[in-house]
Amino acid sequence: MGRKLSSRTLWQNVKGLFKNNDTEPSTVGTFRGGTVAGLEVPWVRNYGRKQLEADIDRMDKEDGIVGSALDKMADFATCWDDEEQQFGFKLRLSESEEPDKVSRYEHDAIDHITAVARDVGLQEIACWDLIRAMGKKGNVFTENIVEAASDGTYRLARVVLFPDSWQIEKNEDKSGNLKTGDPNAVGNDPKKAKDCAYVQVNDIGKPVAAFWPYQITHWMFGAKEGRTYVEPMLGKGVKDWKKLRAQEDALGVARVTRAWDRTVHKILVPAGSNQQEVDSKIDAYKQAMEVDSITTYDSTSGNFQTVNRRSPMNAQKDFYVAAYYTQDGKVVEGSIDNLSPSTAALDNINDIYWGVIRLLVTLNMPMDYINLKVGQRAFIDKSGEKGLEAFAKFVKRLQCVHACGVKQVLDMELLLAGFDPRRIDYKIVYPGIVPQSAEMTARIILNKAQAANYWKQIGIPEELISKYLFKFDPDDVELWQNAIK
Repeated sequence: MGRKLSSRTLWQNVKGLFKNNDTEPSTVGTFRGGTVAGLEVPWVRNYGRKQLEADIDRMDKEDGIVGSALDKMADFATCWDDEEQQFGFKLRLSESEEPDKVSRYEHDAIDHITAVARDVGLQEIACWDLIRAMGKKGNVFTENIVEAASDGTYRLARVVLFPDSWQIEKNEDKSGNLKTGDPNAVGNDPKKAKDCAYVQVNDIGKPVAAFWPYQITHWMFGAKEGRTYVEPMLGKGVKDWKKLRAQEDALGVARVTRAWDRTVHKILVPAGSNQQEVDSKIDAYKQAMEVDSITTYDSTSGNFQTVNRRSPMNAQKDFYVAAYYTQDGKVVEGSIDNLSPSTAALDNINDIYWGVIRLLVTLNMPMDYINLKVGQRAFIDKSGEKGLEAFAKFVKRLQCVHACGVKQVLDMELLLAGFDPRRIDYKIVYPGIVPQSAEMTARIILNKAQAANYWKQIGIPEELISKYLFKFDPDDVELWQNAIK
């Protein structure tokens, strides 16, 4: 019976089984070939906030489909049809339909924040720009600049949008609540930046400023799922967009270099000629085929001059091949053959169409709204009723999350002005999402009138008809009844 090995000796004997002594370490950059397991495609998505935002900026600036979709998204969310206000939102008391229930306290409060929203940069084109940034980046941060008034009170002076969202870091505790560390302590000890609610960092991640919770508003559009930041809408489309651009560039290069027929010239060369003699024959042939002699008049000397000018048939698509002949009379006739392009990228662009489809799914935008109509291709969205309804709900969600940020800012202003936000039930009203043309509006009114006539014939009271079809007030119903009598 053999001697029992120690644990150390046993490991020394066994570890050799996990080695491959026949394989030398490969050098960096060596391609062994025969497999694509090590292929690394260039269209990968970055998950760091800074790198991801840089990719999304490229999508916005370099692609007309993405940029136009973001523009139209902000248009539908903020653009009013009336002349009173062009872009933005309106503030109304929730009980505005019943004036008797609205107190002077509430009226004064709503008048105050209406004026503030216009003055600090939440209305008009600033509203359009902020909503567009939310749809683009998902995480948007604004600084609420509070100033002291001459009477010793404080007021909201400005709401400033940070152009780069990645430079603001948000610090939360384990329960998801903002930390409340003193920002003034960060100047002496940068490590305390993690104790503050918000921190602004530079390109290398060094803290340059810290903020109290009320100084920063985090506007979010996307899936949060318990995380600190939301997933941007365009984040899921970065990889598809990069791949689409690569496919389009490859197709463009192929059409420039391979889309044209090429010609093959067979040049007669004596059999047994060496390489130098073959090259000499081909050069002489090219000289004869591609050089034109032009006679010009030299006004200085008063003489005619003959000038040779190279004029190739087509320098990018001509091939010159030697065709040999023997001394016993066997001759291979020279000729010029046509060679058609053979790359599949010139004939099949279904991959391009599929990439466009995936990009449109990410944008949630009916193609009629960005004027994308190319023939009768299958990827064109006909913008039917279901597509318009889905788009309307998408923009409605964008308006709702924007309203959350607006309410956070305005509630803070109410506190600074001496109002209790809990006693003021106000709502933020946005324009209708899908504007209707005059023809569509007339058709809807006609359909409602026909339905009202049918309901009246089957005995439904005028009050119910006006309530569910036309939303008439009591005076309108009375006027209608008198006209019928």
